[in-house]
Amino acid sequence: MLAWYHRIDDRVTLDEDIERWAIIRGISAGSVDELLTILLTRFPEFRNLFYYRIEGLGGRAALAVKAARRIWHPMPLLDLACDHIGPGLVITHGFATILAAKSIGRNCWVHHEVTVGWTYPSGWPTIGDDVFIGVGAKILGGVHIGDGAKIGANAVVVKDVPAGATAVGAAAHIIG
Repeated sequence: MLAWYHRIDDRVTLDEDIERWAIIRGISAGSVDELLTILLTRFPEFRNLFYYRIEGLGGRAALAVKAARRIWHPMPLLDLACDHIGPGLVITHGFATILAAKSIGRNCWVHHEVTVGWTYPSGWPTIGDDVFIGVGAKILGGVHIGDGAKIGANAVVVKDVPAGATAVGAAAHIIG
Protein backbone atom coordinates (compact mmCIF):
# COMPACT_ATOMS: atom_id res chain seq x y z
CA MET A 1 0.00 0.00 0.00
CA LEU A 2 2.74 2.48 0.91
CA ALA A 3 5.40 1.34 -1.56
CA TRP A 4 6.60 4.93 -2.10
CA TYR A 5 7.60 5.04 1.58
CA HIS A 6 10.59 2.85 0.76
CA ARG A 7 11.90 5.55 -1.60
CA ILE A 8 12.22 8.22 1.11
CA ASP A 9 15.83 9.40 1.39
CA ASP A 10 16.00 9.84 5.18
CA ARG A 11 13.91 6.85 6.15
CA VAL A 12 16.08 6.20 9.22
CA THR A 13 14.61 9.20 11.08
CA LEU A 14 11.06 8.30 10.07
CA ASP A 15 11.65 4.68 11.08
CA GLU A 16 12.76 5.88 14.53
CA ASP A 17 9.60 8.03 14.79
CA ILE A 18 7.45 5.05 13.85
CA GLU A 19 9.19 2.76 16.33
CA ARG A 20 8.89 5.24 19.23
CA TRP A 21 5.23 6.03 18.54
CA ALA A 22 4.43 2.31 18.28
CA ILE A 23 6.10 1.58 21.63
CA ILE A 24 4.48 4.52 23.43
CA ARG A 25 1.05 3.78 21.96
CA GLY A 26 1.35 0.02 22.59
CA ILE A 27 1.00 -0.89 18.93
CA SER A 28 2.53 -4.07 17.58
CA ALA A 29 2.36 -4.85 13.89
CA GLY A 30 4.38 -7.04 11.58
CA SER A 31 5.71 -4.56 9.04
CA VAL A 32 6.59 -0.91 8.64
CA ASP A 33 3.68 -0.55 6.21
CA GLU A 34 1.25 -1.89 8.84
CA LEU A 35 2.64 0.36 11.55
CA LEU A 36 2.60 3.39 9.31
CA THR A 37 -0.98 2.71 8.26
CA ILE A 38 -2.08 2.37 11.89
CA LEU A 39 -0.28 5.54 12.91
CA LEU A 40 -1.65 7.55 9.99
CA THR A 41 -5.22 6.38 10.53
CA ARG A 42 -5.39 6.57 14.33
CA PHE A 43 -3.08 9.38 15.43
CA PRO A 44 -3.52 12.76 13.73
CA GLU A 45 -0.51 14.21 15.56
CA PHE A 46 1.68 11.59 13.91
CA ARG A 47 0.32 12.65 10.51
CA ASN A 48 1.71 16.15 10.98
CA LEU A 49 5.13 14.78 11.89
CA PHE A 50 4.98 12.32 8.98
CA TYR A 51 4.14 15.07 6.47
CA TYR A 52 6.92 17.23 7.95
CA ARG A 53 9.40 14.38 7.37
CA ILE A 54 8.40 13.71 3.76
CA GLU A 55 7.77 17.29 2.67
CA GLY A 56 10.48 17.43 0.00
CA LEU A 57 9.49 14.37 -2.01
CA GLY A 58 9.09 14.83 -5.73
CA GLY A 59 7.66 12.90 -8.67
CA ARG A 60 5.09 10.18 -8.06
CA ALA A 61 5.83 10.21 -4.35
CA ALA A 62 4.66 13.84 -4.18
CA LEU A 63 1.36 12.79 -5.77
CA ALA A 64 1.03 9.98 -3.23
CA VAL A 65 1.61 12.45 -0.40
CA LYS A 66 -1.00 14.80 -1.86
CA ALA A 67 -3.49 11.92 -1.99
CA ALA A 68 -2.59 10.85 1.53
CA ARG A 69 -3.27 14.37 2.85
CA ARG A 70 -6.78 14.18 1.37
CA ILE A 71 -7.48 10.85 3.08
CA TRP A 72 -5.50 11.33 6.30
CA HIS A 73 -5.79 15.03 7.09
CA PRO A 74 -3.10 16.62 9.22
CA MET A 75 -4.22 17.72 12.65
CA PRO A 76 -5.48 21.31 12.45
CA LEU A 77 -3.83 23.82 14.76
CA LEU A 78 -0.64 21.74 15.08
CA ASP A 79 2.20 23.57 13.38
CA LEU A 80 5.72 22.16 12.97
CA ALA A 81 7.91 25.00 11.70
CA CYS A 82 11.39 23.92 12.75
CA ASP A 83 14.64 23.88 10.83
CA HIS A 84 15.35 20.45 12.30
CA ILE A 85 13.38 17.93 14.35
CA GLY A 86 15.33 14.95 15.64
CA PRO A 87 13.93 11.42 15.48
CA GLY A 88 11.44 10.17 18.04
CA LEU A 89 9.39 13.33 18.62
CA VAL A 90 6.10 12.42 20.30
CA ILE A 91 3.21 14.88 20.40
CA THR A 92 0.32 14.08 22.74
CA HIS A 93 -3.04 15.71 21.98
CA GLY A 94 -1.36 18.23 19.65
CA PHE A 95 -4.28 20.66 19.59
CA ALA A 96 -3.22 24.34 19.54
CA THR A 97 0.48 23.45 19.50
CA ILE A 98 3.14 25.44 17.68
CA LEU A 99 6.70 24.17 17.47
CA ALA A 100 8.80 26.86 15.79
CA ALA A 101 12.38 26.33 16.92
CA LYS A 102 15.88 26.33 15.44
CA SER A 103 15.97 22.67 16.35
CA ILE A 104 14.32 20.05 18.50
CA GLY A 105 16.49 17.13 19.60
CA ARG A 106 15.82 13.41 19.56
CA ASN A 107 13.15 11.67 21.66
CA CYS A 108 11.35 14.78 22.88
CA TRP A 109 7.81 14.65 24.20
CA VAL A 110 5.42 17.59 23.75
CA HIS A 111 1.89 17.94 25.11
CA HIS A 112 -0.99 20.08 23.81
CA GLU A 113 -1.35 23.86 23.78
CA VAL A 114 2.43 24.29 23.76
CA THR A 115 4.08 27.23 22.04
CA VAL A 116 7.75 27.13 21.15
CA GLY A 117 8.56 30.25 19.20
CA TRP A 118 10.47 33.26 18.05
CA THR A 119 10.73 36.64 19.71
CA TYR A 120 12.42 39.78 18.54
CA PRO A 121 15.36 40.35 18.86
CA SER A 122 16.43 37.14 20.61
CA GLY A 123 15.41 34.64 17.92
CA TRP A 124 14.33 31.00 17.99
CA PRO A 125 14.56 28.46 20.84
CA THR A 126 16.81 25.41 20.66
CA ILE A 127 15.49 22.28 22.36
CA GLY A 128 17.92 19.49 23.33
CA ASP A 129 17.46 15.70 23.35
CA ASP A 130 14.99 13.86 25.65
CA VAL A 131 13.16 17.05 26.67
CA PHE A 132 9.64 16.85 28.14
CA ILE A 133 7.34 19.85 27.58
CA GLY A 134 4.13 19.88 29.64
CA VAL A 135 0.64 21.06 28.74
CA GLY A 136 0.34 24.75 27.91
CA ALA A 137 4.04 25.52 28.29
CA LYS A 138 5.54 28.46 26.41
CA ILE A 139 9.20 28.54 25.38
CA LEU A 140 9.98 31.89 23.81
CA GLY A 141 13.00 33.53 22.24
CA GLY A 142 16.57 32.44 21.68
CA VAL A 143 16.71 30.21 24.75
CA HIS A 144 18.44 26.84 25.00
CA ILE A 145 16.68 23.94 26.70
CA GLY A 146 19.30 21.40 27.78
CA ASP A 147 19.20 17.63 27.23
CA GLY A 148 16.83 15.81 29.59
CA ALA A 149 15.18 19.00 30.85
CA LYS A 150 11.53 19.04 31.89
CA ILE A 151 9.28 22.03 31.31
CA GLY A 152 6.24 21.99 33.60
CA ALA A 153 2.64 22.58 32.63
CA ASN A 154 1.91 26.23 31.84
CA ALA A 155 5.53 27.28 32.43
CA VAL A 156 6.68 30.37 30.57
CA VAL A 157 10.36 29.91 29.70
CA VAL A 158 12.30 32.99 28.57
CA LYS A 159 15.73 31.99 29.94
CA ASP A 160 17.98 28.99 29.32
CA VAL A 161 17.17 25.75 31.14
CA PRO A 162 20.22 23.60 31.98
CA ALA A 163 20.45 19.90 31.08
CA GLY A 164 18.46 17.70 33.45
CA ALA A 165 16.72 20.66 35.15
CA THR A 166 13.00 21.14 35.71
CA ALA A 167 11.47 24.55 34.98
CA VAL A 168 8.05 25.53 36.36
CA GLY A 169 5.97 28.66 36.74
CA ALA A 170 5.41 31.91 34.93
CA ALA A 171 8.11 33.24 34.62
CA ALA A 172 9.74 29.84 34.87
CA HIS A 173 12.25 29.04 37.57
CA ILE A 174 14.32 25.92 38.16
CA ILE A 175 13.25 23.51 40.93
CA GLY A 176 14.86 20.43 42.45
